[in-house]
Amino acid sequence: MCIYGLLSFVITSFEEETLGSPQHLIDAACEVLSAPSLAELFWEMRPNMGLGMVLDSAVGMFPHTTGPLLQLLTALLSNKSTVKKVYTFLDKMSFYTEVYKHKPNDIVSKDDETLWRRQTPKLLYPLGSGQTNLRMPQGVLGQVMLGVAERGYVVRWDYSYSSWMLFTCEVEMLLHVVSTA
Repeated sequence: MCIYGLLSFVITSFEEETLGSPQHLIDAACEVLSAPSLAELFWEMRPNMGLGMVLDSAVGMFPHTTGPLLQLLTALLSNKSTVKKVYTFLDKMSFYTEVYKHKPNDIVSKDDETLWRRQTPKLLYPLGSGQTNLRMPQGVLGQVMLGVAERGYVVRWDYSYSSWMLFTCEVEMLLHVVSTA
């Protein structure tokens, strides 16, 4: 509990970017959160401070970067109750982050290029051969994350979806690729 409090204090007090490698921060958070009583405590409190900020950062890069979020959520699995909380958490995602080399033609943006708006719906998994798919509707807003991509744009779309649907789409796309290879 003391280490949980200390790590939460440090993360809240300093900018995440100043605390070294993001992976080292994720590893430290996972080490602390893997204690069964702390996983329960985290889900009861789940503030936007401390270790909650680390989880929020990982969510903000999903599904472009899946590893950190899945690593943190795995550490938070300690019993039946926390499994249900992780399942529910993954069922209600609010951001969809993706990378673009160039700004697509169907995007309108502010002059400073920091806020994008979709002009047409976008099918997120066009190669999937199954019935499952995710469609980002017209009008969805995306925040261009500055300083994240070396070349191109990293855009965090304000789009709600279920990660379970996304995982199903990924599997169907993989099956499609394998079956047509």
